[in-house]
Amino acid sequence: MNQKSELFCSFTQADFETDEIKLIEDALLATKALFDLTEKQKSAVKMKAFYNRGWDNSQSSDVAEHKAYRESFVFGLDNETSDLKNIWPEELDEQHRATLMDFLSFSISLCVEWYCKNACILDFKFSQDAFLHRIHSSDLRVKAAAYFPVEEIALPQTGCFEHEDYGLFTINFSNKCSDLFAYIDGKWINSEKEAIANLWSGSQIEYCSDSFVPTKHKIILGDKATRYSLNLFIEV
Repeated sequence: MNQKSELFCSFTQADFETDEIKLIEDALLATKALFDLTEKQKSAVKMKAFYNRGWDNSQSSDVAEHKAYRESFVFGLDNETSDLKNIWPEELDEQHRATLMDFLSFSISLCVEWYCKNACILDFKFSQDAFLHRIHSSDLRVKAAAYFPVEEIALPQTGCFEHEDYGLFTINFSNKCSDLFAYIDGKWINSEKEAIANLWSGSQIEYCSDSFVPTKHKIILGDKATRYSLNLFIEV
């Protein structure tokens, strides 16, 4: 029986073209602009039960557990593959909205390209054509997140507790990749500062491959700078 392992890989600046780097940077700036809106402006598009689009502030600060304050905002494909429509704060600039949607398309293409290059080691139980069909027929979405360190609480602070994602894999872009920790081969590893993005396996991978298990991960803030991130969830 083959030893199963976690899937985790990093992308650095060398992995992207100049225009792609600019799009990533612009998307993170658009993310900051989104979370810089007032709570009243964001609350107008607050996420509702059974409707996974919009703004949410589900994790407030907790001194006892050294938690940072976290907000998130979910948007996704806005076409025939989804029954859900994106809801944006009226005050968010149209260019920022367009940038985030361009980033969504780019990140999907990046994941498809990465899969095609690595299909042989992934050893999925379905063909490459079946994978591509599932991707293009799925309701793919991006979760933007902001992790705000609380001044009154000592560092380090927990931005997100240890967990596994549901989908096949996740790709995460951030202005502070070094705040990401992944559990690989029985120990927690810190993402390199040089990383622009990281990709890891979710729980669906156990149904698709005999070689991999989900990757546990968490966010630990090591300094007082706000962490902004964009996560594309590949679910099949």
